[in-house]
Amino acid sequence: MNYPLIVFRGLNLLVVLLCASLALGAGKPLTDFSLEELMAMEVTTQAKTPQRLSQTPAAVFVITADDIRRSGAVTIPDVLRMVPGMHVAHIDGNKWAVSARGFNGRFANKLLVLIDGRSVYTPTFSGVYWDIQDTLMEDIERIEVIRGPGGSLWGANAVNGIVNIITKSARDTQGGLATARAGNLERGSGALRYGGKTGDNFYWRGFVKYFDRTRHHGLPGETAEGDWDSLRGGFRSDWYPAAGEQFTLQGEAHQTRAGALRTEPLFTAPFARLNDEPTETDGGFLLARRSWETDDSTRYRLQAYVDHFQRRRNLLDEDERRTTLDLDFQHEFAPNALLDITWGLGYRVSRDAIDSGQVITYRPSKKTDHLLSAFAQAELPLVAERLTLYAGAKAEHFESVGLEVQPSLRLLWTPSTRHSLWLSASRAVRTPSRTEEDALIVLSVRPFDPPLPLTSAGNTNIATEKVTAFELGYRGLLNDRVSLDLATFFNFYDDLRNFEGVPAAFVLPPPLPPLDALFTTRNSETKARSHGLEAALSWQAHERLRLMGAYSYILLHVEPRLGEEDFDFSEEKTPRHQASLRAWLDLPHNLELNTWLRYVDALERGPVPSYLELDTKLAWAVRDNLSFALVGRNLLDSRHQEFPVESFLKNSVTEVRRQIFAEAIWKF
Repeated sequence: MNYPLIVFRGLNLLVVLLCASLALGAGKPLTDFSLEELMAMEVTTQAKTPQRLSQTPAAVFVITADDIRRSGAVTIPDVLRMVPGMHVAHIDGNKWAVSARGFNGRFANKLLVLIDGRSVYTPTFSGVYWDIQDTLMEDIERIEVIRGPGGSLWGANAVNGIVNIITKSARDTQGGLATARAGNLERGSGALRYGGKTGDNFYWRGFVKYFDRTRHHGLPGETAEGDWDSLRGGFRSDWYPAAGEQFTLQGEAHQTRAGALRTEPLFTAPFARLNDEPTETDGGFLLARRSWETDDSTRYRLQAYVDHFQRRRNLLDEDERRTTLDLDFQHEFAPNALLDITWGLGYRVSRDAIDSGQVITYRPSKKTDHLLSAFAQAELPLVAERLTLYAGAKAEHFESVGLEVQPSLRLLWTPSTRHSLWLSASRAVRTPSRTEEDALIVLSVRPFDPPLPLTSAGNTNIATEKVTAFELGYRGLLNDRVSLDLATFFNFYDDLRNFEGVPAAFVLPPPLPPLDALFTTRNSETKARSHGLEAALSWQAHERLRLMGAYSYILLHVEPRLGEEDFDFSEEKTPRHQASLRAWLDLPHNLELNTWLRYVDALERGPVPSYLELDTKLAWAVRDNLSFALVGRNLLDSRHQEFPVESFLKNSVTEVRRQIFAEAIWKF
């Protein structure tokens, strides 16, 4: 591919768009927020309490509802591609590798993901099942993404970042909404939502959503897999009994079928087979939250949720059932005019039952984990309206590793209302997963007489992974039309997972056949360090044209004890450079043209070549309540690979196909 020529053509296209917008003259812009309004937007993830984005001492990127609508993306992972510092890669049609600041993979385990305050991070492998994380995209109010540790407020596993998906209040989704999409990969999808009001202060909505998506291309000489269909329904109600008080009750139920192709070892000839049985998941959650105020500076929040799911033929043909109950209390108050304090308590119990297969065996097959936590954060102005100190820590007690404390110090300097500089130092940890502690995995079977299984055994003595992070950032309005967000970081990791180098002999336990076998286990003796730069620039070139650029650079170096990197966090799976450029152009006659140019550097593992892709969405608002759109994604190539074959499961890896689909949205 001739990248310089493509970049040149892309720049020419932007010049044409700019000239076209200038020629249109003045008119009412269709963008939702000015740059100044975006800087004043309130975010809650960094401090667990509302803060203006311009006053937030962290590397925060906010994806608005307008960003989602104009992107043409129909999945949460694809939306996250616009965040600087995030690496999102398709593995196959329903699996992604999603991580912040390195350590990416299907089992990426250093990113905490929340949906309306409900953690969807699974203790089974310390990651996220992205194939079941979905909701009605039109109901998402914003996605707040923090790059960097967030353990002082959100606890363990918020090591390299937090993704907090926040949906709209039922008060903001009144009336009806129907959507439909169809295209070459989107074989058919649709959603129906209706919201209403009862009395003066009780609002509700309900929705149902279905999609059926086909697979992408297989790599040369390999079979593609990745068909994906899902049915989901849910509700939300919001009651406002008094000023400053809100009670929310929401829930969802889902059923998903995700195609999979995995290589499984056998104890008899031919000693390996391809299993193409799909992974089937069903589950749901129920969440209740009450927030109230007693005065202007005292706020309370009490939240509880229960989440249950069952996955059949999961990662290695095992069946997993998990039920989680979570309770969380938070109190914010100001003991005097200078000091703001937020503190809270939490309790979580998660119970699983895993029916093992011949590839993976869990001992014990059932397990219940209890987590107790407490946190506190203080906000202290050192110089009025200029210099503020944020100090906080979270203490958590885990049954497996005991007590962990995660502190954070942040300093915010605001020399003017348009500019802010921040500096932070923090510590975060990741707790061992169920698989790392308790699983015996048959990796392969050597065709000897008798056969010799090679296995990986869990280790109940491994320690928590740790990171010490230092960050420096700037956020500001350079003028009325240009905003800039910069963040640099230096991370030092310790006690990372790796394999012991010398296999040991043992006999396979029941229910496996009693064969002599070799096993390696996990240790916690790998170190790593990383540093990088992330930048986001927005330019309101004209009231009808907005340009948004993002760039990230990261250098990751892993220092394994035995000189071999673990497949979980190989530095060879981290792109050193990423860049994107989005353009929103509002045309006459209620037309929008939105383009998104994305570049991802090559991955040494595989290797996977660098790629440059273009997404485009042309939308037409026929009436205030009816719109149509034509969306093209990955338009510069008929297909391209985004991630290497995992050395562990050897799941199918596909080449992402060019996608074209039509969309209709009707509000009633």
